[in-house]
Amino acid sequence: MRKSLEQFAGLIDDVILADDVHCYKLDLHSFKAAQQKYGFDNSNHIYIANGYWWDIVPCTKLGWRKIWVHREGYLGNPREQPYQEIQNLAQISKIL
Repeated sequence: MRKSLEQFAGLIDDVILADDVHCYKLDLHSFKAAQQKYGFDNSNHIYIANGYWWDIVPCTKLGWRKIWVHREGYLGNPREQPYQEIQNLAQISKIL
């Protein structure tokens, strides 16, 4: 992670690693830990993700606002709505 963060030249303030939440892949517990640590709610953040099953689905369970970057062109499931969809991060400025 250290090498990855170096590429962002100080633009990232904090991270939560898998070791911190004792899980290999993201699951609902990971998202709840972030929500508690950072005080996330819909008034102070929007979750932006490429992963549908590992990101959009848990965010839906927590009621978070979310944007799905669906580069592969797959279709989402209506039960995870509402979310906004974009094909690439260049489109994010239109939403935010």
